[in-house]
Amino acid sequence: MFNNKYIEEKKDEVDYAKFLMDIGAIFFPEKCKCGRSTFKVEFDANSKTSMVTIRCQYYKCRNRIPIRNNSFYANFPKVRLNILTEVLKCFLVYELNAEKAHEYITETIKESINIETIRKIYNSIRDVIKRYLFIEYESEILGEKDKHDIFAVDESLFSHTSSGDQAWVLGIISNYTKSFRLEVTKERNSAILKKFITKFVEPGNKIITDGWSGYSFLSDEPGYLWDVHNHGAGDFGLGINTTSYIESLWQEIKSKIKHTYYIIPSKNFMSYLREAEFKIKNKNKSSDEKLKEFFSCFKCINDTKDIIVFKNDFMDDSDFD
Repeated sequence: MFNNKYIEEKKDEVDYAKFLMDIGAIFFPEKCKCGRSTFKVEFDANSKTSMVTIRCQYYKCRNRIPIRNNSFYANFPKVRLNILTEVLKCFLVYELNAEKAHEYITETIKESINIETIRKIYNSIRDVIKRYLFIEYESEILGEKDKHDIFAVDESLFSHTSSGDQAWVLGIISNYTKSFRLEVTKERNSAILKKFITKFVEPGNKIITDGWSGYSFLSDEPGYLWDVHNHGAGDFGLGINTTSYIESLWQEIKSKIKHTYYIIPSKNFMSYLREAEFKIKNKNKSSDEKLKEFFSCFKCINDTKDIIVFKNDFMDDSDFD
């Protein structure tokens, strides 16, 4: 038999599991194998396992289902629910790198976790974000036809400090809604820029750029209005007709990456870029809202029946050369 202390700890774990359900981290299955759909979070005091379970409430069934099934938590079955949530907070809310997260968890909240486990969790979080944004990019465009929105387009060079490796990132932002899209590329010629702009913005919208020659195709592109501002002459436009919003976005993205990792990573650069993008898009949300958004992304991926095949229309891989 288990002692009273163990029973109290298990009850706390059940309460924590219920909290995770409230924020969408874990959830009841649609149906049990018996066909019923009435469940309750419980633990089995007579079991040798410490796993909290979901239990079917039909008296002839009473089947137990692991609480982590089909959730992000299922990827790390040996990490306690509360510790895994703290790692998620370190990534999404506190924006700490793995080393700082390990220091926070072991020294501040006095819990034990291996730093390599934290790194694996971080990589898994990035993978979820990258997959979700891929789905979003493929299913949604920024500028619908004849919407008469104004979009600023620009390119920015991201360089790895010590190695000198670098890649161009293409960016487009709505000057009205501030919604944006980013892609990594090795080139910024007219063919690449045309593919990038027409992928996210349909004709009937206005495009604002700097004086880079790669945008010259817009003068003959049917349906697009085009304004050019010469940054070299100090011209960034005025009011809503400006490139200032895209310039501010570059500063925020680079600052976000360097604040956490100190340098621009060259390995798996796309994953770190998507991480910064996700954090910027959710920067004004509360701690619980950021967690909810992440779990919503995970569920979206989990509910997607098609195999997600990553493709980048603008370069062959996601690492710097």
